[in-house]
Amino acid sequence: MADDVQDILAALARRLGPRVTKAIAELDTEGGRLVRSPQNIQSVARLLTDLRATMLDSEYIEAVADFVNGFDSVSQDVATALRDLGAIDTNMLNTITREYKAITAEQMVSTGAFARTLTGPLADMLIGGVVGNVAVRTLLVRADDIVGGITSTMDQITAGAPKQLERTLTVAAADQLGVVFFRYQGRPIKTTRDFCREREGHVWHRKEIEKWGRDAAAGDGWAGMVPGTNEATIFTYLGGYYGGRQSCRHTLVPVAWIDVPKADRERMISKKLVDSDGK
Repeated sequence: MADDVQDILAALARRLGPRVTKAIAELDTEGGRLVRSPQNIQSVARLLTDLRATMLDSEYIEAVADFVNGFDSVSQDVATALRDLGAIDTNMLNTITREYKAITAEQMVSTGAFARTLTGPLADMLIGGVVGNVAVRTLLVRADDIVGGITSTMDQITAGAPKQLERTLTVAAADQLGVVFFRYQGRPIKTTRDFCREREGHVWHRKEIEKWGRDAAAGDGWAGMVPGTNEATIFTYLGGYYGGRQSCRHTLVPVAWIDVPKADRERMISKKLVDSDGK
């Protein structure tokens, strides 16, 4: 799904580029430079207002709808993966999914989400260009860089949404089923942090995972940890940031006691979290 987001944003940037170029071309110039005048400042304000109003066009809105509707498959996958552990209330999973869809869609279509890296920088650039009598050619190059940067903004907001939804659904279903054992699943990459590397492939008791979160909240965290990690949010944040994204690549997979490896069983028993029967 992350690739889908990148495609959506790249297409939006391609459509916005000509609009921004046209807006700059409509400003008064002299000798290839913006004229320093009150009229040009007013024109900048008007052009930015028009850009905000037309920025989120129907093509983008439809692409966002397609993206968040893909969350339904995440819910279905979780239900399928856990069906051997017991009967799951799919209405609960569907409700959680609907909320995630609504929240993510709102983030992606909110003009405020673009203010920090698009409309805000454009406003600063254009107003500064008028006041500084800057060459139009220079502004066009800067505008291209600003428009091209919108992908990183939305990537921060949305890239981790499907993974966080998956983890939220999994934990909610596990609570319903009374499952307390989770495999820390994922494959290592060059940037895998020690926190995840030490845990991946092993099965952990819920109380062990909660302790990771309590330790984090008490100040005993780790590199790349998401701020606000505690005994509740650890189940969705896990290791924390992956690259520039607030989304760990790993997941927690509920398992039955019979599927817990011997070494992990012995660890839990030694901690008196369970007896030899996993209870």
